Amino acid sequence: MDAFQIMEIKRYFRLGKRISRVEARMKDLEYEFHNQSFYPQSVELGDDLVNMAFNIEMNVVPFVDTIEDLKRCIDRLNDKKLHFDRYLNSLPPIEKEYLVNKYKHGLYDSEVKRIDEALHNEIMEIEEMINFKFGYPIEFKKNIYRKCNSVLGNVKNMAEALGV
Repeated sequence: MDAFQIMEIKRYFRLGKRISRVEARMKDLEYEFHNQSFYPQSVELGDDLVNMAFNIEMNVVPFVDTIEDLKRCIDRLNDKKLHFDRYLNSLPPIEKEYLVNKYKHGLYDSEVKRIDEALHNEIMEIEEMINFKFGYPIEFKKNIYRKCNSVLGNVKNMAEALGV
């Protein structure tokens, strides 16, 4: 397994924290929005005194869109966490303890075992399921990590993987 795959596994062990951060951000946005003044205000612009009112199109629409995006994000993260936890709970206790200690607490060395590969494969299946459920395009697995000795070769590999 490469560093990217290990990082992806560690990210799944932190899904609960990510959900909490997104929920906290949503609460902060709601608090800021509802605690602003909706009444017209008189503002001095140069020598003129101008009345400015709360602009619904400029304030409400982006707020509602942002809240809906955050709710969809929370739904995706909750689905990922649900399926990830189900998988972990289906493992024998000793394997679950090994994975938690290795990826959440960093207690084991970097030796890759069969269970590490199985965990990464399960994460890839969860990602594919989430993409399908929420209507995201399914990613084609291309080997974009082929390393060349030249910068131009690496750029060509990236362009090929992106379909350019």
